Amino acid sequence: MDSFELKPSKRINKDIDSINPEIVESNHTEINKSDAIVNSIANNFPKILDIVCDIVEIQKRKTESEAIIKKMEEDRKMLLAETEAYVKRKQSDTHQILGKMEIIREMMKDFYQHAPSNLTGEQFSEIITKFIDKLDKI
Repeated sequence: MDSFELKPSKRINKDIDSINPEIVESNHTEINKSDAIVNSIANNFPKILDIVCDIVEIQKRKTESEAIIKKMEEDRKMLLAETEAYVKRKQSDTHQILGKMEIIREMMKDFYQHAPSNLTGEQFSEIITKFIDKLDKI
């Protein structure tokens, strides 16, 4: 190696630091990015399809549950209306029965206070039973 001697170049040398090169991005990077995306999609297509199917199933269940909730709200309103009607009917029945009992009580009171002694309790019971039957028909 001693036979070679290094001599400085006589050509014009510019410092690399003093040169401001313009960096030009090639279209190859965009093509490479789009190729990478397409390749990723192709490689993961079964997983993507599974995710889409899951999303569709979730939306289907959401729609079904919303329909069920609406039906339950309608059923609740209907049951509430039926309950109110039942309560009113039972209150009316109770009021009628109490009215009949009050009439019978007054009749018994009058019977024991003012009845002639020739009427027996059994006869009075028959009279009240017939009276109640007529009240029920009215």
